[in-house]
Amino acid sequence: MKKIFLLTISFILYSASTIAEDTVKKGPCAEDIQKFCANVEVGHGAIMKCLQQNETKLSSACKTKQKERMKAFQEKRENRKLKKEERKDRRKTAMMACKDDLEKFCKNISAGRGKKLRCLKEHQIELSNACKEALPQKVKAGS
Repeated sequence: MKKIFLLTISFILYSASTIAEDTVKKGPCAEDIQKFCANVEVGHGAIMKCLQQNETKLSSACKTKQKERMKAFQEKRENRKLKKEERKDRRKTAMMACKDDLEKFCKNISAGRGKKLRCLKEHQIELSNACKEALPQKVKAGS
């Protein structure tokens, strides 16, 4: 969980930094950046933070662009969250479908870090049809 949080924060900082660097060079916020953020060093989201701090003073074109960027960022974040939940649901379904196979082949394998899935993969030929069908594609493919 801690790793996921740190990766998310890193991604946010990287994304904001990349957007800011592009914004500095061109776009509807270029003049606002020159006016309000000229002394701000590019990187780690500093330009975006500067723009947010000066939001009431920004041109309407820049405000619109900032809103679009935030909306796009939030949509991407929501999509990642949904995909994560979908993967979690598929794993849960697979584990339920493979309950008997897990008991038969992987009884002494502790949970965590994909150990149970690896065990099922090792016994792939011997698994029940229900379990084979429920397993994630990459496990079935042998990756």
